[in-house]
Amino acid sequence: MEMTTAERMKGLTMKKKIDRVPMNPFASTYTALISNHTAREYYLNPEIALKCHMNSMMLHKYDAGPGYGVPNWQTWDFGGELEFSLTNRAALPKVIRYPIENIKDTLKIELPDIRTAPISSRMIKFSELSLEKGFGYGVPAGSALTGVEGLIGAQQLLKLMVKDPNHIHYLMRISTDYILSIAKYMIDKFGAEKASAFTAYPLEAHELIPSKYFEKFSLPYTKEIVETLSNWGVNKIIVHLCGNHTDNLDYWINDINVPKRTVFAVGTEMNIVKTAERLGDDYIIAGNVRNSILNNGTPDDVYKESKSIIEKLKDFPGGFILMPDCGLSPLTPSCNVDAMLRAVKDFGRYE
Repeated sequence: MEMTTAERMKGLTMKKKIDRVPMNPFASTYTALISNHTAREYYLNPEIALKCHMNSMMLHKYDAGPGYGVPNWQTWDFGGELEFSLTNRAALPKVIRYPIENIKDTLKIELPDIRTAPISSRMIKFSELSLEKGFGYGVPAGSALTGVEGLIGAQQLLKLMVKDPNHIHYLMRISTDYILSIAKYMIDKFGAEKASAFTAYPLEAHELIPSKYFEKFSLPYTKEIVETLSNWGVNKIIVHLCGNHTDNLDYWINDINVPKRTVFAVGTEMNIVKTAERLGDDYIIAGNVRNSILNNGTPDDVYKESKSIIEKLKDFPGGFILMPDCGLSPLTPSCNVDAMLRAVKDFGRYE
């Protein structure tokens, strides 16, 4: 008997038998383009963003609810400037000016008012609307390092890690405090029962910084955010290890008190089978259909790759979710998203 998405995901979380492998398309502005909206409209209008997600959910019937986020959101909230393209329907926000252009101005930075800051206020509005429609809501969870990049830019961030590490720690404290202040406001307002968290770590990947820098700069704040959210009752968490984090896994296993049944979503830079084995069956593994295939391949290509991944991970004791290797491209053909769903129905069923 076919389960509903809610039944399937609850069973997965509770380690009970489910009908098939779930599929999460990791979608954001993809939902806007198939709803004939632009990325700009999606980012600036929580009402439109929610409607776009609902359209996509009804179309594809995948195993994920609505979510909302804006790249470089801390740039705008802290007084920098983002540009949302009027001509490119799929464009990401472009940073025009960072909040801290001169490092000497760091001490002038203050925490924004989360009720009026441009993106945090939209996050709160989206959560409100999502709950009204019977869905859950998401609280911000970092990474804090990505927040610092939003304040000073990636080039300055990487430079200061070497030349002035205390400066990075000062900004990490600000970023962490802001993330947690928004989360606390939401939990106080909406309750923790329907709260979840999504947290991603693109800047912590080995392609950008060595593992010792993850330990020095990111680990203490990641640990604080994850464990604080858990203490506040947020135990539904997706951790997206964007890029190669193989040498960081021991920190996640031994140093961060990650709630059991957390979902670890990994990219193709990591061996997903070995990653699942190292993390252990307390956790759910997710991934890792290549976006290059989803965006540029045929439905047959996507179906074949999905089948290969499902057959490797279907019986992982912790549970498995088929997902793209990173956020779904907004230009992905809809039939390729459906190819992932066909694959879990054809090859991901449990007897």
